Amino acid sequence: TGTEEKAMETLTALKTMGFEGIELNDFMIHPTSFSVKMMTQMAGMPIGNGGKLDWPTLIAQSGLKVPALHHYLNTMEDDPDSVLAECETFQTDTVVLTGMYRFDYSDAENVKTLADRLNAAGKRMAEGGVQLLYHNHNCEFLRLENGDNAYHLIQDNTDPEYVNFEFDSYWCAECGA
Repeated sequence: TGTEEKAMETLTALKTMGFEGIELNDFMIHPTSFSVKMMTQMAGMPIGNGGKLDWPTLIAQSGLKVPALHHYLNTMEDDPDSVLAECETFQTDTVVLTGMYRFDYSDAENVKTLADRLNAAGKRMAEGGVQLLYHNHNCEFLRLENGDNAYHLIQDNTDPEYVNFEFDSYWCAECGA
């Protein structure tokens, strides 16, 4: 696993099956820190050598499109131009928040602060012609003190002009929500 040949084999198989595109994740297309690799591996997912592969060439040769790139919020905040440039490289107008590691979704004030950060990042992405989507996992459906959940709090406190959602029903079902 983790070779250009194996990646092209997989992409070609996806295209042959009728898939038109593949969403790429930051940790696939960039070198990944040891901690992210360990968390990924502990979650039961292969880590491979994604950050070492030439994804623009692989995508171009496969004939697949990239409907969205998944990125970290701090990258959108700290270096939005690099995210926008990468969207241009892969000819996509959508960036998805990958996830918030070590974030406390049980604290309503933290979640409201996250919504503010999403609004600011979404506005910056929109200025570059890219829409921001928030991709949920199971932790957003944990109950807050008031009985609601963080997912609803994020929805209620983000501006739909700048933030939309890529709903993952697996995680919602996995936690019983």
